[in-house]
Amino acid sequence: MKRKISIGASIALMLIGAAITFQLTYVYVGRSYDDKITEINNARSDFQKLANVDEIVRELYVKDIDETKLSDMIIKGYIAGLNDKYSSYLTKEEYAEYTASFNGEVCGIGINVSYNKITGEIYVYDVVKDSPADKAGIKIGDMLYKVGDEYVSDIGLYSAANKIKGNAGTAVTISVMRDEKEYAFTVERASVHRDSVSYKMISDSIGYIAITQFDLNAAELFKTAVDSLISSGAKALLFDVRNNPGGDYNAVCDILDYLLPEGPIVRTYKKDGTEDGRDSDANEIKLPMAVITNSSSASASELFTAALKDYKKARSFGTTTYGKGTVQSVYKLPDLSALIISSQLYCPPFSENFEGKGVTPDETVELSDEKLSRFYFLNEDEDDQLVAARNYLETAIAKK
Repeated sequence: MKRKISIGASIALMLIGAAITFQLTYVYVGRSYDDKITEINNARSDFQKLANVDEIVRELYVKDIDETKLSDMIIKGYIAGLNDKYSSYLTKEEYAEYTASFNGEVCGIGINVSYNKITGEIYVYDVVKDSPADKAGIKIGDMLYKVGDEYVSDIGLYSAANKIKGNAGTAVTISVMRDEKEYAFTVERASVHRDSVSYKMISDSIGYIAITQFDLNAAELFKTAVDSLISSGAKALLFDVRNNPGGDYNAVCDILDYLLPEGPIVRTYKKDGTEDGRDSDANEIKLPMAVITNSSSASASELFTAALKDYKKARSFGTTTYGKGTVQSVYKLPDLSALIISSQLYCPPFSENFEGKGVTPDETVELSDEKLSRFYFLNEDEDDQLVAARNYLETAIAKK
């Protein structure tokens, strides 16, 4: 038998329910508030600790303090404490160099070098035309031997590269080995422009485009490359993003918009769950395509590859990419230094975020250690990854 509940009892139950709900909400909000207060107090304690350290150092430290360097290192330490390898603090000088690199401008002598991990030797694989190095007589294939009086074998690749770079108008002396003879060049540093996109025909019907970085000029250069190759008779396009560390978010989106049909290009997610992204218009390039990647293809080059795969516009060859699926925002500070902060996760049009996983190629093609050691000196027929992509495109053209 069903028992009826009076209106008064119903109201009482509703009030009790409301009271319980209110109490639970109050407890939750109270706990959230307490947690936030605890977090703030902990932060205050940490900053108070820093203030105490500063007070002790200023009272006891016997040498002079470089206030600018001290401030820079405090901030670098703070950002390092995030334990995020993509976030960083750039000093005024570092930020100037960072922005120059994204504009395709580098202050140096105009060479690119490659490290042979088998022999430990460092070779010049590219000399920018009309650069200081080119005018001085440095040639592709020269082995970098000394920078100033220091042997490259002692200081290592990255230290040598940093010593070659410097302010425009200053000079650096480097020695190279060529045909078992040592040649020394004193070269004046200058601002060197290096295009991030290069292209050529690798057969009568296949156009090849290498993208070394998605810098601010990349989209314009890329479109010029595609148009030129098509005018030269290209019936298929091969994109090489090996060793491409990424670059500008808008640059890669502009390039993908040029290639893809109407639909999403990328989806981004902020800390608060806010979703954003970019879409492509209906214009697209309708040619067979292939992409070559390796473990040093990162960030924007991974999005580039994944987006083409999502739309089944291209087949990828090589090895799994690096696995960087975050977007960094750059905040310029009043003293012209800057913070670079990981601010968004981003996903390809339809597939999942590849942070920590990378983008797996459709066809895995490894290069031997011996070939990797002279990667930049391989001819087209020695490059197994390029050969595999080229063969695929030749078959695709034949089927059309």
